[in-house]
Amino acid sequence: LEDLASREASQLSLGQRKRAVIASALVQSPDLLVLDEPTSELDPRSTRRLVEVLNSLPGAKLIASHDMDFLRVTTERLWILDQERIVAQGETARILDSTPLLRQHGLA
Repeated sequence: LEDLASREASQLSLGQRKRAVIASALVQSPDLLVLDEPTSELDPRSTRRLVEVLNSLPGAKLIASHDMDFLRVTTERLWILDQERIVAQGETARILDSTPLLRQHGLA
């Protein structure tokens, strides 16, 4: 991100802005990191880097995402919400391996 520091926010792409916002949150070293759709607008390289960073961080993370591949490699536990209700919760791999459950809730 250093190469972007001198540019106005309006000159950044959505993905670059997303990376800057996530970086500013990480600098705060929060006890709880809350991310909403963190991979939207990110290219594959930036997504891989985000996975590396998140997996190296101590502390709790609350991630809202429709990116099942990202969730599989960054979370241990998963809650599926549908119509503002928790419809499934448990170990990430177990839930994501349940294709019928994912289909039932529009995630596969």
